[in-house]
Amino acid sequence: MTTPKRPRKTLDDLRAAHDPTVKIPSAVRKAFAAMARDGDDWEYEIDLAKRADLSVNQLPEARPSFAAHIVIVPGAHKKTPRKVWFADAKMAAKLCKEQPRAFKHWAPDED
Repeated sequence: MTTPKRPRKTLDDLRAAHDPTVKIPSAVRKAFAAMARDGDDWEYEIDLAKRADLSVNQLPEARPSFAAHIVIVPGAHKKTPRKVWFADAKMAAKLCKEQPRAFKHWAPDED
């Protein structure tokens, strides 16, 4: 009987598991793919963090890379606007273009 060959452990595997500059964007992209699969166009930031298996504190580091996917929406009962993440950046752009008074893209100076 032969022993099953174990998978190689590469530096890319280590980075994917522990380097935040690799791990966080990868988790966000996987969350976007899950949103598309589930038919969800958007998620509030806290829900995206849950879907991506990240803490909300990890998302600020990813925002600049995904700025085209993030829309600022007014808070209904809160003074602080909310961040909404779109799986499809084109859909976020369309919303901001069609309703510029109500929705705008997130910008780094908004934190």
